[in-house]
Amino acid sequence: YVLAFGVDYTTPNSKAPSGLQPQMTGIIYLVDNKNKSFLVYGGLTAGYLFDLNKEFDNQFRLTPNIYWEYASLIYAKVGVDYATPVNKVYPFISIGMGGSHMLRHLSISF
Repeated sequence: YVLAFGVDYTTPNSKAPSGLQPQMTGIIYLVDNKNKSFLVYGGLTAGYLFDLNKEFDNQFRLTPNIYWEYASLIYAKVGVDYATPVNKVYPFISIGMGGSHMLRHLSISF
């Protein structure tokens, strides 16, 4: 397992809490092998969302998710955001470039 720290930004959305969120993620690697070109982990993210919308207040969010990464180039993450003050769950799919969790297996030989 691993703990990761970061900041998440989601574009303003009048139907769901969104904004800037400092966060911490607990990660358990489910498929992680330096001989494979991909990895999969299960994670739980907790953070405080500074909401950019007039419709919602700042709040704590919990986000259980499954993450897949290929060759440190592309990733996909599926999960739900649980927003505490509104007591709602918002499902999401995130696809992007980067991720770079696989770089921890990088080794250089001379």
